[in-house]
Amino acid sequence: MAAALIERLPNLKLIASTGSRNAAIDLEAARKHRVDVVHTGYSSTPTIEFTWALILAIARNITVEMPRCAAAGWQTAAAAI
Repeated sequence: MAAALIERLPNLKLIASTGSRNAAIDLEAARKHRVDVVHTGYSSTPTIEFTWALILAIARNITVEMPRCAAAGWQTAAAAI
């Protein structure tokens, strides 16, 4: 966040970022305008990956196809996409 933008936001009290270093935030300007800058940290938790896995499972009929593959069978259902 550039100094010019921080100056145009008189009610700004907090800037939060996931990274502990963010070159896009003008820390000096934030300090000058008494805006707290914090970081949440970043954790690669599987939520996003799990969501995409579920989307792909639905699109590719995984719940139907897995038992067939486990029983040495072949894929039989057409993909949903």
